[in-house]
Amino acid sequence: MEEKDKENEEEEEKEKKLKNEKQKEKVVEIEKKKGKSEANREKKKEATPIECKEVPYPLVPSQKDKERHLARFLDIFKKLEITLPFGEALQQMPPLCHILEGYAN
Repeated sequence: MEEKDKENEEEEEKEKKLKNEKQKEKVVEIEKKKGKSEANREKKKEATPIECKEVPYPLVPSQKDKERHLARFLDIFKKLEITLPFGEALQQMPPLCHILEGYAN
């Protein structure tokens, strides 16, 4: 079994080397025929994708998760306090400022 595995691995390595050599030969031929910029475009087109594990996609949050997050948000929002002088608050609300000036006079 181990010998067969080693042989298979060696064969795969040889095949990869042959593919790489063929790609290099193609690139050289393309560079001779076309300009370097066009050759670079061809390289990008022929580039083989990198073999890697698939990235898991995030799961869709369930209704229970959404409710839990909303409850947590509301708790934090209820605890939120802003200290703002009354004068600054009036400056930020011009329509209300005119009404209060009318009551002051």
